Amino acid sequence: MFQRLLDTFRLGRLDRELDEEMRFHIDMRAAAYEREGLSPAEARRKALRRFGSPLLARERVRDVHLLTWLDSVRQDILLGLRLLRRSPALTVAAVLSLGLAIGATTGVFAVGDALMVRPLPVQRPNELLIPQWHSTEWPEIGIWGTSDNDDIWSFSYPMYEQFARTPGVDLAGVQDLDDGITVIRGEAGTAKGSLVTGNFFRVLGVAPAAGRLLVDADNSLAAPPVIVLSHRFWQKAFGSDPGAVGSAMRVNGQIFTIVGVAPTAFFGTLPGRWSDFYLPACWITKLRPEFAAESPLTSDRFWWLQLVARPKPGTSLQALQASLGTQFAGLVKPHITKPKQNATFGLRPGAQGFAFQQQEAFRPVVILMALVALVLMIACSNVANLLLARGAARSKEAAMRLALGAGRLRLVRQHLTESLMLAVMSGAAGYLFARWFAQAILSLAPEKSSLVLDLGFSWRVLGFDLGISVLAGLLVGIAPAITLSRSSVAHALRAGATVRVGWKHRIGLGRPLVAVQIALSLLVLVIAGLFVRSLGNLQAVPLGFNPDGILLFSLDPTAAGYSPDQKAQATDRIANRLAQVPDIRAITWSSFALVDNISWNTRVQVPGDPAKKRPPCNLLCVGPRFHQTLQIPLVAGRFFDERDGPAAPKVAIVNQSFVAKYLRGAVPLGQTFTAEPDRDAVTFEIVGVVRDGKYARIRMPPSPVAYFPDVQHSVPMGPTFALKIAGGPGRVSAEINRIVHELAPTMPVSRVRTYSEQIGQQLAVDRSLSLLSSAFGVVALLLAAIGLYGIVAFAVARRTVEMGVRLALGASRGAVLRLMLLDSAKVIVPGACVGMAAALAATRFVESILYGLKPTDPATIVAAMALLLAVAAIAVYIPARRAAGIDPVESLRCE
Repeated sequence: MFQRLLDTFRLGRLDRELDEEMRFHIDMRAAAYEREGLSPAEARRKALRRFGSPLLARERVRDVHLLTWLDSVRQDILLGLRLLRRSPALTVAAVLSLGLAIGATTGVFAVGDALMVRPLPVQRPNELLIPQWHSTEWPEIGIWGTSDNDDIWSFSYPMYEQFARTPGVDLAGVQDLDDGITVIRGEAGTAKGSLVTGNFFRVLGVAPAAGRLLVDADNSLAAPPVIVLSHRFWQKAFGSDPGAVGSAMRVNGQIFTIVGVAPTAFFGTLPGRWSDFYLPACWITKLRPEFAAESPLTSDRFWWLQLVARPKPGTSLQALQASLGTQFAGLVKPHITKPKQNATFGLRPGAQGFAFQQQEAFRPVVILMALVALVLMIACSNVANLLLARGAARSKEAAMRLALGAGRLRLVRQHLTESLMLAVMSGAAGYLFARWFAQAILSLAPEKSSLVLDLGFSWRVLGFDLGISVLAGLLVGIAPAITLSRSSVAHALRAGATVRVGWKHRIGLGRPLVAVQIALSLLVLVIAGLFVRSLGNLQAVPLGFNPDGILLFSLDPTAAGYSPDQKAQATDRIANRLAQVPDIRAITWSSFALVDNISWNTRVQVPGDPAKKRPPCNLLCVGPRFHQTLQIPLVAGRFFDERDGPAAPKVAIVNQSFVAKYLRGAVPLGQTFTAEPDRDAVTFEIVGVVRDGKYARIRMPPSPVAYFPDVQHSVPMGPTFALKIAGGPGRVSAEINRIVHELAPTMPVSRVRTYSEQIGQQLAVDRSLSLLSSAFGVVALLLAAIGLYGIVAFAVARRTVEMGVRLALGASRGAVLRLMLLDSAKVIVPGACVGMAAALAATRFVESILYGLKPTDPATIVAAMALLLAVAAIAVYIPARRAAGIDPVESLRCE
């Protein structure tokens, strides 16, 4: 068998050996005849007659020495290559259109794979488990971390310590440090870090790229303070200098010694978020001073650590679940005061780590995948029409092969082989396009949740690209193959042609393919229109303040090691120096910026209000002239002023929603309420009411908000400065960096942006969907127009004689034009109707992403239909007009 396989791929050598062997036998036979007395010529002729047909002998030997089916495939491939080379324009058009569609599809899959499917780059990731708990209402605890709906991954440190003593399991903990303030070689900056338990790397099974990783002994304040860098951060901050190991760097005011570098591919435990460094979890109170009052290392009320578990060999998952669940129930019981707080424990697979962003990214990725799949189907229909048109020119070839004895299945296989070759070439081009397209998707991600994904080589992505290419090849080739295999031998070989009218006999499967393109194009256009209108609605939402001309930048004095008094002094010094910059018209600040996806809320109590289920109130500490700078309208009372100093009575300004939901319409000025902005309950007097506006997210409806003067409260967040500037932000940004570096060299400036840019980043997902779906809609519309134009032009070319006869018999050119338009309508109208039905059924899946409109929005559907019909009319009119201009004499002479 192996020798037959080799001979199949060494056919030239086999043929040469056969020729030599046959020539040897003929020469030997001819020599024997010469010895019998025949002349050389007669002996040669007799030897050839005796040997028989060399071709027949060659075929018999081939059947013995070759794998005939494989040889047949080889012949089909060689023939296909010759045909593709003979039609370079068609080949290039098909490869580009299919390649772009396959590349877009593979690019979306690559992003989804890296974000939601690819396992962590650790040893045996499928063994990992993620402990979690579920409760309809949280127990009486404080939680720091991220949740997925009602599933929470945060646990207290004492709970972790007890879980870690459970036999049969290794357990490690991790928590993001958010943006840490770093000082490296005298340069201040920010980086994303992680607090981890000492056994974190051991449990995951990670080996160092340089130095060593953290160990259990490092997770103690009595141990030397050490830090491990990610490979990416080591390259970025230290230029891959091996001497970085053993040097010192400052994080949030604390000095740590670099002891090692994590491996190249290791990013942490959260896909899409790259941790730049790893610190022992015991340093949380030093790195986050706001938690010092109730130490997270000893408090059983503060749940902040996310856990990852690896069962030891032989451990039963059911027994482990039961053991940890029993311990959890006992530890959480003291914090349960209501029936709905009946928290339940569970273990989930942890191969993908803490995929917090999966749920948020899942629907956009699925929508993009559906859109590119539709575009791919349209491209397949288009290429199939091209092959059908070329197949019409090859009908006589097919008929000749059938007449010579070729089977129809043999013809089908030949044409499918050709289309699969086109698809494989398109898939190779698509794989190159896919990385570019995936990077484009990531570049459109929101700034604060920007994804850092490894889009390198992946067998799953390559397999998906190959699979989608083969599927595209089958879709492209099946219609032309069936059409050619059904060719009439007698009709195709008959000289001349018979005049047949209408598209039925001329176009065949081209009509339904074009109708499919029109239907799919309408569906893509409707979805794109919905996303565009939804984005327009979001951009038109009243914010409640004026973002024009406002430049924002953030500082974090607390993380830089400043005490509350030092923070207030530094904020004032920076504000005073910025006030001297000529282009700055007004300066204010707040604990964080509005509409920045950040919220800070607490329950409030109004005297005499017995209700205990009032919505939580959002809080914001603000600097001088905050409301005036952002032009937040005052409804009643006054703004904060010099009367509201540190020693003055605590005051607040509330919005209209606060008055409606807490005061039930009572006169707000002079009213008091109790809240806990500084952990302790404080009573505030309402001195002003401002108009409702957006707080954390543009999509969220107005909610109760209370503003406090920051001079009366010490909060760990901020400040985020808001500067009213004149002119562009470039010069002011440079001045901001210079002034802050001069006054506070260890406190880096972060996130310098205009308010419009910040709002744009919050709408990044909506803008990405709008932009990409619009691009897909344009591509789909163009492909449908090209397909419609091609099919009508082909019909005109095939019906030249018919049009000539009609004109010769007295038909007007207008009548011929109307005939072609009516025939085209028989394709356009059914396709549009099917597309409309598909749009009405499919758009409900995007309803949760839309804002301010229904998925069956009539204006969007009518606009998409009008655009499609307009483009289709143009695509049809051009070849139809050419049909009406046919010279009957010339057309009949050609016939």
